[in-house]
Amino acid sequence: MKTIKNREYSYNHTKQRMLERFNIHINKRDYNKLCSLISSRTIVMRESVTQEIHIIDWKEKIFTVVFNTEKNCITTVLPER
Repeated sequence: MKTIKNREYSYNHTKQRMLERFNIHINKRDYNKLCSLISSRTIVMRESVTQEIHIIDWKEKIFTVVFNTEKNCITTVLPER
């Protein structure tokens, strides 16, 4: 059975990666806030037509995230460099 990768899936995946990689717990309100911080000014690179990598500043920390332009949401948080 194929996993449906919708906004709910993206939220759960991002939540899990934030905990694993940064030891930060986020809820849906936090996730929505992170998604709203994405703007054309924060693009680092375009991975494909539907995916962009952004650097965002949230709660005094810098995060690198992958943003899906079709779903208009963050799909994952990348590890610190």
